[in-house]
Amino acid sequence: MTTIRAAIALIAALPGVSQTLFHDSFTTQGTRLDLTKWTTEIGPSSFLGRTQLADWVTPGGVGQFVVGASGAQLTLNTFNPTGLSLYGTHGKTIQSFQPAANTVIQLDTRLQLTSLEPGLVYGIYFYGCDPATCATNHDEIDIELVTNVLQPGAPPMVQLNRYANEGLGAGNGAFVNLPAGFDPLAAHNWTIRWSLVRIDYLVDGTLLSSSTDHVPQGPMQANEIAWGPSTDWAAAYSAQLQPVSTPAQNQAFTALLTSVTVSQTTAASVTSLSPVVSSGASQLYTFQFSDTAGYQALGVVNVLINNVLDGRQACYLAYSVPDGTLYLVPDSGGGLLPGIMLGGTASTSNGQCTVSGAGSFASGSGTTLTLMLNVNFASSFGGNKVVYLAARDSSGSNSGWQTMGVHGVPPLPSGFPNPVGMSPSSGTTATAAVTLTYQDATSAHNLQTLWALINSAIDGREACYVAYYAPGNQLYLYPDNGDGTQAASMALTGTNSLSNSQCTVSAQGSGYVMGGAQGILTLNIGFKPAFAGHQGVWMAAQTLGGAQTSAWQALGNWSVPAN
Repeated sequence: MTTIRAAIALIAALPGVSQTLFHDSFTTQGTRLDLTKWTTEIGPSSFLGRTQLADWVTPGGVGQFVVGASGAQLTLNTFNPTGLSLYGTHGKTIQSFQPAANTVIQLDTRLQLTSLEPGLVYGIYFYGCDPATCATNHDEIDIELVTNVLQPGAPPMVQLNRYANEGLGAGNGAFVNLPAGFDPLAAHNWTIRWSLVRIDYLVDGTLLSSSTDHVPQGPMQANEIAWGPSTDWAAAYSAQLQPVSTPAQNQAFTALLTSVTVSQTTAASVTSLSPVVSSGASQLYTFQFSDTAGYQALGVVNVLINNVLDGRQACYLAYSVPDGTLYLVPDSGGGLLPGIMLGGTASTSNGQCTVSGAGSFASGSGTTLTLMLNVNFASSFGGNKVVYLAARDSSGSNSGWQTMGVHGVPPLPSGFPNPVGMSPSSGTTATAAVTLTYQDATSAHNLQTLWALINSAIDGREACYVAYYAPGNQLYLYPDNGDGTQAASMALTGTNSLSNSQCTVSAQGSGYVMGGAQGILTLNIGFKPAFAGHQGVWMAAQTLGGAQTSAWQALGNWSVPAN
């Protein structure tokens, strides 16, 4: 798994075919930015924490956004000419940006801090909302340079955050470590790469973090800001940074903004898998991939079939589009076995699978590549497997791994207790009543706890993760952090419901019945837009007293819509 993730991380840092949508290098000196490109917040929305944002846009406004010989001055002043508060500087692009299905929007900002005074925050971010509902529903992707965590003597960190049609507040972010040797007072290039399914954060071309959940979908403007938080953000607040009452007492803390660019990059993407859920010793798969520059722009498309996203002991395939050659990765997960041409008589094998050239083919039309593969699985590879797909174009733009489906390779698990299946086993709707079946060796009355985990990986964090305690008719929904000790519960009766940031489960339309050795759990689930994307469904079961617990089994897949 380490090898695959490292490869994806390197690919994520490479740009694709790029088109500049916005650029400003701040070469015209004065007391305001270019009003054909920039604006700022005015009125109630211009107060952030204990900071009022300077009005440098309105004619006669007392605020300034100074552009000097060294660039635009993103400044926080301790004196506010309009009242007693900190006085910050903010600019947002007049233009809004939004990625399409196969594109990435990239914000690049070159910024240099000149002070590490505690309590300062310099923000680089996308932001968008309907003005009538901003407080409860907004989109945002942030890089926040918090001087409290950039002090000498401690490992430097940066706050990365995101909101997808969510209320104001803590969001879904974290402080992450900056690269070794990072100098907080040097000029750095900060990058946000935003597609409809993924966010990458980079500094000086080094990937800091990637996220595939809580990804905003709506249009957003690019923003740059200097401000001082209040005590409600304890990690960024400093009591020594205080507003003053006279201009003579003013302290100005400035970061130099020398370039802001927003570009659009074509991106390779995964389109579909058919069948989504399947079983058997052999399978004829149809995979589709696309690139907005045309299918010919695709470089390599990948198929990985395994219990988890790990290229070792897997059926791991790479198809080179320019060469028309299919390669199978050996059991070690590294290197490539000799390639084959599709449609011919040759085949390629490892310990998990054999792919035959006969019955396999590839074809392209417009932006879409269709790859059909005739796959036979070894019996030693038995079990419920996940089908992951990824695509990369010739410029290096990458889709990231997508959890697209599942396949049951015989022999399937035969021990007890055992998750049997899910119905429907796949879907594409925002709401669904799904039926999950579990089995004991002799009687369903022996089943105690039944689990279902819906996520892009077997990870209880930021998942739709539930546990049903059959003896008490209690359903538990795990919180976003995946901590079962904090799970909320309800009886599957009446109009009860449970929610986290990924889903809502309603008691109405849900229930549990027993028949012979099988326990059948029906859940009425509503998925949230922030959880959009291809999600796997894993199930597990435990008998009374915790006597026996099954392994997790991949038994379904759900494509959650963005709207």
